[in-house]
Amino acid sequence: MAYCKQQSLTYPLLFILAVDHARNQSWSLEAFNAFLAGKRSVILKAVELPGSRSLVRLVRRLALSPLLPWELEDIRAALKNPEYLALMRHHPHLHVNHLRLLNRVRQPLWPGLLNLVDEHTSAVELSWLCRMIRDSLAMAGDNEQTLAAIHSRETLQTQHDRLVERFNRANSRNSEEKRQDLAKELSEEHGDYPKPPLAPIDGIEPLGSWLELLEEGATMRYCVGSYDVPVALGEVFIYRMVHPERLTISLEYQNKTWVVGEVRGVCNSSPSEGALDWIRRWVNTGRIS
Repeated sequence: MAYCKQQSLTYPLLFILAVDHARNQSWSLEAFNAFLAGKRSVILKAVELPGSRSLVRLVRRLALSPLLPWELEDIRAALKNPEYLALMRHHPHLHVNHLRLLNRVRQPLWPGLLNLVDEHTSAVELSWLCRMIRDSLAMAGDNEQTLAAIHSRETLQTQHDRLVERFNRANSRNSEEKRQDLAKELSEEHGDYPKPPLAPIDGIEPLGSWLELLEEGATMRYCVGSYDVPVALGEVFIYRMVHPERLTISLEYQNKTWVVGEVRGVCNSSPSEGALDWIRRWVNTGRIS
C-alpha cells in the first residue's frame, strides 16, 4: 500500500492510467500491486503508450489537475503524438493543461504555443485561447506563419486585433456588393446555411444565411464573418442579440451539447453581466427543452 502511495505521488498520471487499466482488466489488488511494482516502461506499454525512457521522464514531469473520465483517452492520444511530444520535451513546466491545449488546437503547432497556458488556466480561458487561434488563422487565410511569433496571450491578442482590423477594412470596400458575391461563394462551397440548434427568444435571433454572417461581422466590426468553416461543420452557430444590448453570440458544440462560446459587442467590446446571465439561462433552458 505504501508503494502505491509513493507511485501516486511520484508518477500521478502513470498511476491513474495504471488504475484505469487494472479496472478494465478486473484485476485483484494483489495483481495490481504486482503490476505497479514493475518497470515504468512496461506500465506505459500496457496502457498502450510508447515504453521509452524519454516518455517515462516526461510523464513524471507532467503535473495534474482534476481529470474527467473521458479525458484519459484524450491524454493517451496526445502522448502517442510525436509532434506533441517533441514540443513538450522542451517545455520546463508541463501540466495536463498543455495536453488539453494540444488536443484542442491540433494544428498548427509552433514553439511558443505551450506558453499560452499554465497550471492556472481555466476551461473558459482554454476555450478563449482556442477561439483566438482559430479566428486568427482563418482571418490570415490559413497562413500558419501568422502564429509563428506568438509566445504569450498578450501577443496573441495583439495579433488577433490587428487581423480583425485588416479583415473588416478589406470587407468594407464596395461592402454590400462584395459581401453578396462572397456569400454566393460560401453557399457554393458549404451548401445551405445550417439550421439553428436552439429556438430564438425575444431579443435573441439566429443568423439565417451566409450573407447575414458576413453582415454581422461588418456591422459589429468583428471577425465573425470568418467563421464560415466551423459554422458549416456544425461546430459553431451564431446568434445576434438585438436588445437589451447589441451583441454577437457564438454557441459551440462540445461534448454533444451546445454551450456559450463567445459573446461580444461592437469592436470586441465586453457584454454586461446582466446580458451574459440572460444568454446563459436561454442556452440552459433551450438544451432542456
